[in-house]
This record gives sequence, structure tokens and C-alpha cells, in this order.
Amino acid sequence: MGKNIPLGRIGSEEDLAGVAIFLASRAGDYVVGDTITVDGGIVHAALGQSIDV
Repeated sequence: MGKNIPLGRIGSEEDLAGVAIFLASRAGDYVVGDTITVDGGIVHAALGQSIDV
């Protein structure tokens, strides 16, 4: 399954932890009412978009 993910691997706890730490820190203070997708680029690939933008 990991080979079908644009980043080439299945996500780990650390991938989710990075987003959680960002949202809990001052850096994420201004993020309100948004969805942050942590999926290794699957959504962008399905839409035909590059994750390298």
C-alpha cells in the first residue's frame, strides 16, 4: 500500500505528532476552522496535483 502513496511510505505517529505540535504551539495560533490533511499526498494525487508545488 505504501508504494501507492506519493511520498512512498505509510505515515507514522511522528507525522501526526508534528501537526499536533504545530497546532498546539504559537505558530498555529492563527489557524482557525481549517482541515489539515496528513496523508502523504494521496488527496493531491487523486486530484492530479503535484505535492512538489
